[in-house]
Amino acid sequence: ELLSRVLDAHPEFEFVQLQINYLDWRAQRANEYYKIAHERGLPILVMEPVKGGSLANLVPGAAALSPHLATPAMQAAFALKFAASLDGVMTVLSGMTTPEQVEANVRTFQTPSIRGFDDEDMRLADRVLEETRKISQVPCTECGYCLDACPVGIEIPKIFAIYNEFKRGGAAFHAQYLYSCIKNGHRADSCIKCGACVEKCPQGIDIPTELEALHPELPLLPLVPEGTK
Repeated sequence: ELLSRVLDAHPEFEFVQLQINYLDWRAQRANEYYKIAHERGLPILVMEPVKGGSLANLVPGAAALSPHLATPAMQAAFALKFAASLDGVMTVLSGMTTPEQVEANVRTFQTPSIRGFDDEDMRLADRVLEETRKISQVPCTECGYCLDACPVGIEIPKIFAIYNEFKRGGAAFHAQYLYSCIKNGHRADSCIKCGACVEKCPQGIDIPTELEALHPELPLLPLVPEGTK
């Protein structure tokens, strides 16, 4: 509703940037945002096509659904193909952290099929969503907007990243070790539930509730002496 009002009030806008990926397409109403912009003839810039990297690090059950999802690079290419195939999409923006990722994305967009996400692909995407929903994860993209809002200094994105990797099948020992390395007073149990972070989260995550729920699953290991943190 807000997007419609803004675009109607500002006909001078030349494009719209939206978070679009196949996981959010229906589950987070990204298809509705896309329709609002596309019906007005506005070119669309896509952000978060790989959902903060999570669509290049699928849960084991989802990765096993198809040979086309066998590697992180192939998973990323599948996600980018979905975004690029939408009519009216002018540019797909993807966060990349290594030269290898840049080269892989360039190769993906040089393939002739980059605009061809067909019905079979969409069915596969829906099955990925089903498998992902079986695993309780926090839909954090690690943007970090919540950090400045937190008066306590909770390491929110880092905690969610540790937890999500654990839920995807990561070793419990490794998750517990990483969690224990976060300084005392900056872990999930130090949240004062003020809600300031929620207002800053573009994913709409109820961060205090998620922190309270996940803390018991990441018990601390006595590996790092408290005084050295």
